[in-house]
Amino acid sequence: MPILFYSPEAHMAVADDPRIPLDEVVEVMNLAETLTLQDWRTYFVKFYGDIPDSFPSEKSLYNQRCFNDQLFEISFRNAVGRTRIGPVCVRVESKKITEALYEEMLSYITDKFSNLVFSFATPLGQNYRKEKAGKDIAYIEYLFFKKYLLDAKPNLDAISALILANPHIRLFREFRHSSIDAVYNANPAMLINMFTAADRFAPLKNGHPLLATNLGQKITNRTNTTPAFQPLTHPHPNPPPEGEGILTSFLPLQGGGQEGDGVMCRSRTNRDLYPSEAIEERKHLTVDTNENRFVKYFLQTILRRLHGLRDVLTSDKQSYLNPDIDENLDTMTRKIAAFLADPFWHDVGTMTFIPVSSQVLQRREGYRQLFQLYSLLQLITRCDFFNKGDFENLLETKDTPTLFEYWSFFVIKEVLDDLQKIKSCTGIVSDSPLGQAVEPGLCIKYEGGISLWFNRTYSGTSGQEPGDSFKGHDGSTGSYSHNFRPDIVIEKSDKLLIFDAKFKGKRGGFYGESDDGSSFSWKDEDIDKMHCYRETIKGVTGAYILYPGESAVVYPAHNAASRYEGVGALPLIPEAGARPVQRHIESIEQIISEFIKGLSG
Repeated sequence: MPILFYSPEAHMAVADDPRIPLDEVVEVMNLAETLTLQDWRTYFVKFYGDIPDSFPSEKSLYNQRCFNDQLFEISFRNAVGRTRIGPVCVRVESKKITEALYEEMLSYITDKFSNLVFSFATPLGQNYRKEKAGKDIAYIEYLFFKKYLLDAKPNLDAISALILANPHIRLFREFRHSSIDAVYNANPAMLINMFTAADRFAPLKNGHPLLATNLGQKITNRTNTTPAFQPLTHPHPNPPPEGEGILTSFLPLQGGGQEGDGVMCRSRTNRDLYPSEAIEERKHLTVDTNENRFVKYFLQTILRRLHGLRDVLTSDKQSYLNPDIDENLDTMTRKIAAFLADPFWHDVGTMTFIPVSSQVLQRREGYRQLFQLYSLLQLITRCDFFNKGDFENLLETKDTPTLFEYWSFFVIKEVLDDLQKIKSCTGIVSDSPLGQAVEPGLCIKYEGGISLWFNRTYSGTSGQEPGDSFKGHDGSTGSYSHNFRPDIVIEKSDKLLIFDAKFKGKRGGFYGESDDGSSFSWKDEDIDKMHCYRETIKGVTGAYILYPGESAVVYPAHNAASRYEGVGALPLIPEAGARPVQRHIESIEQIISEFIKGLSG
């Protein structure tokens, strides 16, 4: 009986058999190492000391059963990636979807989410829960931060380099009082302003060197040759002390020059004057722009939100179930702190408003990515996406069935996008003034009267007693028996085409006969579920499972006129880049195309 892990430090052992005698236990691994397990196998954990608070309760996450003497049966079912068993880091492997492919699929649906959010005035794909507003926001924020700052191209490192290498700058103009000997850029406007202000002149002693300058000679000559000099006729508001001079005026010439010319006159004490200062225009380039102020503000905001995510995503101050979350938060925090530490930001002021119409924020690389992330986060502030807890499953436990369901929905959406143009998204939040409740399902409407639904609930009836009076069935409900909620529904002319994502693990039955977790064929029990949909839900013409296998089958219904009228199983497997296998998507496209065209004729 191989013991996979034992450490006195952890006070626990992991084995593939429940018989773990203490006298046979030897130290197999230490806490610094990573234990690799398979998602389809069953394992057993025994604690020899206190059970860690981070170990999940029975029948939640991977803890399936509890026995005596602190022995637990665990199974990761359809999880993949890294997790923890108490203090021990574990890497879970899957034969159906690798960890790298999981990350690609997660990135794929993240892109699709952001596209939906930006597509319509009412953010698409969001459920606002008044009683628990934003419960999953922490996981959604982490997902978008990771996508845009770590995984995207350009990532945070490239964004930093783009902005610092080519920052947005502007020409800054300012007017300031300058000493006359500091003026280096005289222009006509400055001269006119200087010679029309008496308080900018100072008297000079006879023989002062400034009188010999070009400007001093021109002032003296112009003054002495002006026959029409007239002193001020009104008293000066602040007369100078006796013996000091003051400039009297800058008056129009009379006969001695062109109309509108001016002349510098001498003081009442007949002393020469010379300009002491001027209002000079200075120009220089500055990085203190509204766009850079926004980037600085947003980076500081991200830093605060990353610290906040630690508090929200950490349960009872324990480590994350998925160590990648902790490490990615650390990485983003370090990179943003380093970006903000650059001396560049010392010259950037405090943001006073967000320049949403700025072409720099909307178009320039580096700025554009940060502004897009900012806009996205504003739209998800108070919302839950789809089903409660889905994002926790996607990020913490890396639940592949949940991911496969989301991924399948967006694959079907891409097929419809190629066939018809999107018109709108129906509101999925109730307009009731008394409160807000989640309406069943997400719906995207296309031209041609086509709608795409995700997780729409078809309400059933309470049924009747055999002896009750029967007056016929009004058909007002979606299902004539109990409630059903298929994963994906295409609707046209009150007719429905259903696709149900099926990604099973060992406890739900692997597809095919392989014991290693591989999928080859469908299960008859899933075909039976499609029969149930087609029979019970009003208007269903065809119902098909989507599963990660290889074999395809279509069972046409009685009197079927087209392939879409019936039930069946269609394989759908992601390849590199989370794109579906070409032959798989072609079969799905054919079914959908025939459904749309068949109802249009």
